Amino acid sequence: MTGTDRNVPVDLNFDLNAYANKYVNTKHDNNDNPFNQSNFESYYYETDQLSTKFGILKDTLNTFEYSSIHLNIQSLPAKFDKLKLLIKNLHDQNIDVDFIMLCETFLTDNISHQFEIPGYNLITRNRPNDAKRGGVAIYLKSDYNFIERNDLMINDPGVFESVFIEVKNAIIGEIYRTPNSNELRTIAMYDSILSKLQNYKNNVIIGTDQNFDFIKMDQHKNTEVLLSIFLSNGLLPTITKPTRITHSTATCIDNIYISAKRETNLCAGILYEDISDHLPVILCMGKKRKLTKKPIIIQKRIINDDTLRNLAICIDNKDWSYLENMDTNLAYANFTQELTNIIDKIAPVKNITIPAFAIVREPWMSRGLIKSSLTLNKLHRKQLRKDNNHQHHIKYTEYRNMYNKLKRTTKEKYYNELFIKYKYDIRNTWREINKLIGRTNDKSTITDVFNIDNQLVTDKTKIANEFCNFFTNVGLKYANNIPDAKFNHNHYLKNKNKLNMFMAPTDQYEVIKMIDSIKRKNSSGHDHLSSALVKDLKYVLAPPLTILINNSLISGYVPDLMKLAEVIPIFKSKDKESLNNYRPISLLPTFSKVLEKIVYKRLYNFLLTQSIFYESQYGFRSKHSTNHAVHELVDNILTAMDNKNSTLGVFLDLSKAFDTIDHKILLNKLEWYGIRGMALDWFRSYLSNRKQYVKYSQHKSDIYTIPCGVPQGSVLGPLLFIIYTNDLPNCLINSKAILFADDTTIYMSSNSITDLYIKSNYELECLTEWFRSNKLSLNISKTHYVLFELTPSQIPRDINIKINNQIIDKKTCVKFLGMYIDSKLDWHEHIKFIRNKLNSSIFAMKRVKYILSSNHLLTLYYSLIYPYLDYGISLWGTTHKTYTNQIKVMQKKSIRIISNAKYNDHSDPIFKELKLLKLQDIMKIKIAKYMYALHKQILPSPLRDIITTNSSIHSHNTRNINNFHIESRRTSRASMSLRHKGPLVWYNLPKSIKMSYNSKSFVTNLKKHVLQSYNSRQ
Repeated sequence: MTGTDRNVPVDLNFDLNAYANKYVNTKHDNNDNPFNQSNFESYYYETDQLSTKFGILKDTLNTFEYSSIHLNIQSLPAKFDKLKLLIKNLHDQNIDVDFIMLCETFLTDNISHQFEIPGYNLITRNRPNDAKRGGVAIYLKSDYNFIERNDLMINDPGVFESVFIEVKNAIIGEIYRTPNSNELRTIAMYDSILSKLQNYKNNVIIGTDQNFDFIKMDQHKNTEVLLSIFLSNGLLPTITKPTRITHSTATCIDNIYISAKRETNLCAGILYEDISDHLPVILCMGKKRKLTKKPIIIQKRIINDDTLRNLAICIDNKDWSYLENMDTNLAYANFTQELTNIIDKIAPVKNITIPAFAIVREPWMSRGLIKSSLTLNKLHRKQLRKDNNHQHHIKYTEYRNMYNKLKRTTKEKYYNELFIKYKYDIRNTWREINKLIGRTNDKSTITDVFNIDNQLVTDKTKIANEFCNFFTNVGLKYANNIPDAKFNHNHYLKNKNKLNMFMAPTDQYEVIKMIDSIKRKNSSGHDHLSSALVKDLKYVLAPPLTILINNSLISGYVPDLMKLAEVIPIFKSKDKESLNNYRPISLLPTFSKVLEKIVYKRLYNFLLTQSIFYESQYGFRSKHSTNHAVHELVDNILTAMDNKNSTLGVFLDLSKAFDTIDHKILLNKLEWYGIRGMALDWFRSYLSNRKQYVKYSQHKSDIYTIPCGVPQGSVLGPLLFIIYTNDLPNCLINSKAILFADDTTIYMSSNSITDLYIKSNYELECLTEWFRSNKLSLNISKTHYVLFELTPSQIPRDINIKINNQIIDKKTCVKFLGMYIDSKLDWHEHIKFIRNKLNSSIFAMKRVKYILSSNHLLTLYYSLIYPYLDYGISLWGTTHKTYTNQIKVMQKKSIRIISNAKYNDHSDPIFKELKLLKLQDIMKIKIAKYMYALHKQILPSPLRDIITTNSSIHSHNTRNINNFHIESRRTSRASMSLRHKGPLVWYNLPKSIKMSYNSKSFVTNLKKHVLQSYNSRQ
């Protein structure tokens, strides 16, 4: 609603031109008056007649340089389907909208991602999460590269909101002025923005709901002032008639302004669309052109039960024994060639054509519903300016209600049938659920133009080669910039292992088991053999694969074709024209992953039995997790606090860590740890002569040899990395290190702040030398430190933490392995993070609760809600109840959605019926599971001594002698810790549950025990 549309006679013949000319004629010669051009006249249009009215040919698309829509949508969440239908209807009229400018979106930051439209980027400026209404947004065709123009944005929530972006040759903006806000203040804000655009040489397109009614210009001075500001800054309104029409009022408050720098072809108008009580306004401008986009052609094998059966027969009938006597490289090449010939004969690769233009249309939206929506728009037009008792308004209301009911029923029916179809297909089920809730994180769209050496390049082969060069040499580039070290990397290696690893041969059973452990995917590498196909043919492929793998292990040689990767660039963020903003996805042959898994098993077991791994390395290790790493850090900090000490933790960030690994250093470390002889030859072969090419838009680059780094996307890469960094703690003297792959954290405690800073700086000097000697690069700008203490200390001004004489930032909160750890360990920031995530998830569940069954909503709960409740709850769940109560309330909201209960229904029966645990019980079970692992001695070694038994404290023969010791703590913060809470939880568990056979049965039995305590429905 607006505050400027009351008591105005309804006059749809009002024309802004007369008022604008009155102003312009005082500034221009009559011949130079832009309003004298007849194409600045706007009219009302039925959407299905637009191409005819705009003179668009049927065989063209996007015939204008730019096409834009502005709309006060009054809640994008509520009108999302209607907006997409409008875009689809315009697409049918051969208008492919470039910019969709919206105000009053009612979005918040944590739900914006749920309203992405395929083929568009969404840029928003929302009011704070606790504020309601308002908000501005621009949907931008994903073909455009853009930058956000923060210098043009003024955002005063509840008063004035704006968002601006710049694309090639144009600035696009959306401004919303809140009704009844201070007029002079908001006019000044308009003036501040527009004055910056006055000298911009290219196109400017600004959509706005200004809430100044041009119809009242002759009686409202400030409205005339606003128009004069637009005109004096070279911006012309393109909408000249009322845009918000009721039975008693008509106001011209919505507009699209464009720069008047040059003559331009222009079509503008107002659409009869029943979306909100504002009518959408459309602008098409620029030279008409005919676009001919070629369809996308992809290659794909058609695999079904018959082809799989025939393939299995042919492969099984083939005598593969000849492979045993061949060279390893030649044997694998022959095998893959013959296998490909068999597959090509039975299931040849076929070209699949994908249309160039994606149509934004809901799959459940039938032609009949689309036709009905157009009828509804016509009825909406007829009832405008009619009161509620008029027959046109009554007919419109009845039809609208019938249409909405039919639309909802059709949507529900479509998804119910779809989920019945996918009942046993979890992958497709999740794909559809993700579409429903807006979890579409498509980064595969890549621009056609790249800025390479300050030149715009469109040649696809050249772009592919530049990508490959960039991805191949980025690690070497970082490594070459690392200064020389004082010591050789051998300086830090301790206790050389005297035993040697043996590469035991494999058999068919192990090969099948390893194939089973690979994820099923339809993507494939250069050999076009997907893991899905290999898994389907595992029994007939196991015999030849066993021969090939044993050949490799015995000869110490990895076939060259297994070391060739196909790389796909994936967009990350920011400028799409920059190669730096893409990351590589390496597609390796599936057979290479089978081989790597077999070698991984042997290498890992050997290192484990030889106690090679650093005890606080939690990455890529069995029975080690991020949760364990955070537990170790937090317990040591809390213990220090309880002893009146402060802890200084430095959270280090490495640049391209996996890409800069030096092969010679890695091989030397493998040899040091006991991988020698033929086993070391195998790893030397594995690392050497690795090659890759980039596939970009169906164009392949040249093949490049990878000079350093562990293979991206490989099975062995992560394990080799933690071997490479295993000796890092050997350079430290005063501090302790916690490692999780390339996440490195060092910390130390003391009662002297000065001492902490001095020793930490010395440790960082030692650590810097280790990084240099091992050719790893620190990203100092992303490295931070936190001073953990209950009471903030006075830190001398001349004291800083430095790396290479560069001061690193001090933070009060840092994200460590997915948890926000603040300097007081009260978990306030992490709970705030959880709250925002749950808000978004609950909103998603509300959107689909009338479409999905309770079972599917329960699946959503375990995907969108439970992971945030479960992760780290044994740490953050023990904090103040004033913090955790917020999460408890949100959990109850989510289960009421699943059960379709009222907002105030008692939650206990719902928890019991759905077999879901309350927040406090999730925490207790998590703590109990930790204690069970401690009881069974299966925790990582650094955590086994955190909690001790009474027998280690005293020798008195009491009945509790073997129970865990409940440690007394000085501070309330420490008394909330796992060290204190764990024994209490364990002590109160029934003995039968404590005696459970394994961890899985322990949790199952405990959950049943807890659920029995909940009240049932009466």
